[in-house]
Amino acid sequence: MWAGKSTRSAFSRGTPRLDSLSEQPEEAVSPVTATAESRDGQPPSTANSRTGRSSVDGHVTQTADRTVGVGVLRLNSIMKQAEEVEHIVGIWAPSAKQAPERQDGEECDPIIREIMDSRTGSFEKSRRAERLQVHLRAFNNPDADILIKATPTVLSNICKTNKMGFAGAPTKPRSDIYLTIDEAVLTHKALLSRFGGTPAALPNQFHGNNLQITLEVRRPTGERVDNCIHPSSNSEAISTWKTVVAERGEPWRQSIKLVLTPQDVHQGHVVMHLADAPNPPFAVAYMPLWDQQAFIRDAAHGLVLYRLDEHTATAQAAAQGRGGYLSLPFSARGKDDHQADPTSPLAMVRVETYLCSTRFSQDRVVLGLLAWKDSSREGIPVLLKQFIFVAEIEVVKLLNDVLDALLGFSVNTRAMTTMRISSSPPS
Repeated sequence: MWAGKSTRSAFSRGTPRLDSLSEQPEEAVSPVTATAESRDGQPPSTANSRTGRSSVDGHVTQTADRTVGVGVLRLNSIMKQAEEVEHIVGIWAPSAKQAPERQDGEECDPIIREIMDSRTGSFEKSRRAERLQVHLRAFNNPDADILIKATPTVLSNICKTNKMGFAGAPTKPRSDIYLTIDEAVLTHKALLSRFGGTPAALPNQFHGNNLQITLEVRRPTGERVDNCIHPSSNSEAISTWKTVVAERGEPWRQSIKLVLTPQDVHQGHVVMHLADAPNPPFAVAYMPLWDQQAFIRDAAHGLVLYRLDEHTATAQAAAQGRGGYLSLPFSARGKDDHQADPTSPLAMVRVETYLCSTRFSQDRVVLGLLAWKDSSREGIPVLLKQFIFVAEIEVVKLLNDVLDALLGFSVNTRAMTTMRISSSPPS
């Protein structure tokens, strides 16, 4: 469980006191303003991302979410209990010094080390949020819809959370794209890529104490795709999403879900603006969802960070015909390799993608088979030979379409063979 906490001292780690933002209202940002901030394809602003509150000296204090700790609760034993149970979840945070593995009779769960980093390798009970009390009741059924119908009073209006991945052959249509924002690679010697120039060093005044990414899905024109981002399973879809703030070297490791139409999947891209809050964004990175005629493969990707200027502020070229971040390579390692390179001096954003879909495929052989009508007669036998080595899960995810393609190809081949025999001259 992520423990994000909105705190008045969110920008206190090495960052001087924020100046007064006289151009910003003191009340919360209206939904109209928040959703329209980048409709024209311009970089979103961070100045009005959080609610402002006036202090006694007239200054406006901005807030942001920062991860203060992580708690883990294993559900194995809970699923075996029929009655409601109460548990206390301890919240752990990185320790600045070596700390014992067991504190207050509780041991740090190894899973926490997979979720959160610690420079010393040790964790301690969080001082900001020490524990969380939860009440749980287990309901066990392989089909959530049947379970809800069987207990409508208790489970009315609950939110279903699909598993990330397929346990077996999918029985219901689904199309979910999971994107994890891992971290920004901004070492002290990192170089920020530029449009039409050699990479340059980060600005001297850059501190990196409150790094935050603002993410949107856009079409090739730069138009934003609205209401396609799901920060959690029980939240409404939004158009613009922001990470928590993190210091340089700290990972975000936040996952979101994208739900898009087929056209937006084939033509859309994810754009990320990086800022050292509360300052405006200084860099931009992007990633196409459809790459080399297939959905971008499940993997870790190293996305190049470009300096945000008049050439990279929009997706396409401006009126003078130069610029547009879509004209630049999105990966540092070339067209065929998007893996994050730990030895590269370029500033990057590391992300991970994971596709759970019965509509889209990452396998080019399957996609080629589905589009067999557009292939040459010589190319189809090659596809069929390669099809033998396709992973089973890639086939069952699009099983009906694959069977239709094989049947259609078989019928067409038989018809073509009959036609050639009928048109042959008598011997």
